[in-house]
Amino acid sequence: MSEENKEPESERPEEQPDMQPEMDISTGILTIEKAPGRRKCPKCGNDNKNMIKESIDKENIIMDYPRVYGKKYLCGECGTVWREK
Repeated sequence: MSEENKEPESERPEEQPDMQPEMDISTGILTIEKAPGRRKCPKCGNDNKNMIKESIDKENIIMDYPRVYGKKYLCGECGTVWREK
């Protein structure tokens, strides 16, 4: 077979870079995508559920009436605060 008749090789689709966590400048809280499986710290990778504290995030209002707030998480090892979308 000559090189003229050769079909072009299929190119690999470009891999999407991992979503980088967004930092809310006013509050200093990271916002990350919710990952399947265990919750882990986006900074140090800690996944010990006893070291990750869950608290109410009154700046993230999910529903106005009845008032429902979102959650934020605090890593007990490195002190990172984040919320999940």
